[in-house]
Amino acid sequence: MELQGLTLDQSDPLYVLITQTPDINSNTTGSTARSALVNKVKGATPGRHTELFSSGKLFKDLFFPNYSPVSYEADVVSNTSLDDNWWSSVSVAVLCQSMYYQTSDLRSQLVIDNINSAMDAFNVTLREKAVKWYTHILLKDYMKYAGDIQSAKNGYIDQICTSKWVTYKMKQYNDGTWLNPSWEEFHHWIKLSALGASDDEINTVIKKLKNLGLRIFPDVDAGAWQHYFVWYTPSSIDHNDIDKDAARGELEEVYMPSVYGSGSYMNEENSFEFTASDQPGEQYRSVPSSSCFSSRTKVLMANGMLTEIEQIKVGDHVASPHGPRIGSR
Repeated sequence: MELQGLTLDQSDPLYVLITQTPDINSNTTGSTARSALVNKVKGATPGRHTELFSSGKLFKDLFFPNYSPVSYEADVVSNTSLDDNWWSSVSVAVLCQSMYYQTSDLRSQLVIDNINSAMDAFNVTLREKAVKWYTHILLKDYMKYAGDIQSAKNGYIDQICTSKWVTYKMKQYNDGTWLNPSWEEFHHWIKLSALGASDDEINTVIKKLKNLGLRIFPDVDAGAWQHYFVWYTPSSIDHNDIDKDAARGELEEVYMPSVYGSGSYMNEENSFEFTASDQPGEQYRSVPSSSCFSSRTKVLMANGMLTEIEQIKVGDHVASPHGPRIGSR
């Protein structure tokens, strides 16, 4: 029985594999793939808050208190070839980007051009790896093919590289019933990749199909399909992916205790700490050339109060881990 140009029965697992394609308007496989990448960024947040008298909380827990691994997140490193240090670097940059758009006191000290340039570079690298990642998720989450993979790859190619299948698809195209053809063709290449076909093998299949008369659309032609990101929407990771989760930690007014009397509160303290000297985000924060601190940086005084550094005078007592110290020029 010949259906959709294939010489397979509808009950044949290979028939199902060839004819099924994720819905372009509700691609849960794409959502799963992208969600795992975003969650990897959150989970890779490095460093911890420093405290005067104890070990501070992890920044991951301060900014993403509800973080927990999601499906396939553990597979990200092995299927993108991007190690944990790379993901931590992305986390730092995107958190600083989020702080720029959500803080008020800290914002003027953040170098947004450098942050955006870093995020652009990270996203270029990630998009280069994205198709391999989507292929992995498609195989695990969507295809769920239980047969022999090598036989399935060969059978898939044999079934679509025929004049009958090409005639069927071109009739659909001419009748206006071939909906989202680039999307469908892309997923043929991705499914073949999931079955073990190399990029060269897939490009050879594309050439055969073109010779048989199939219209191959430019965005999914040989050499182009690896850069088709309709499944990956939005096609960049940025602060919009984390703003909601990170807002409370970034903007939190933190109580600063003192052994010398009553403590006080500091606005956006976690954000200031994350971008302080020797902390993960220090490279994205600017300070006046004459000082390692901004004039609005708040200093803990010996009496437990926080005072902007520009207001401290010679002779004022500031707190230190070793007791009060007298301010000097």
